[in-house]
Amino acid sequence: MTAKRTPVHRPPVTQMTPEAIKIFNAMRTIVCTCEPRDWNNPQTWGREPCDSCRRWWDLHDLLHHELHCKPWQFPCIEHPHACSPYPPGSVADRNWQPDRAAQDLWRALDEASREARREARRRKTGEKLGVEPSGAAS
Repeated sequence: MTAKRTPVHRPPVTQMTPEAIKIFNAMRTIVCTCEPRDWNNPQTWGREPCDSCRRWWDLHDLLHHELHCKPWQFPCIEHPHACSPYPPGSVADRNWQPDRAAQDLWRALDEASREARREARRRKTGEKLGVEPSGAAS
């Protein structure tokens, strides 16, 4: 006899792998050195990204792959305090909206990164005291 199966609609859970945390931490250390865009001078609109920006996007591609994001989840992370990159008062500025899912993923990675650092400190402190980490076989 067959059973009628009812699909369970669960939101997918993103796995925060150590590699994803490592990539995220590397991305956070990058500082853009691009010249500011002058919206009154169209010659500055199509400028080439700086080396730091290129590195950030290379790492983003790795993170996107590591987290198994879908192609439409691009960019996959956005800083929670991101603001419109367009000239104030422009139509693009008025229509710009933050990507809440990308901001949530940033926050989750940030929390996972903090937790990984706390765990590393606990392990290091335990090693100095000569204590085995919890869950270790005796």
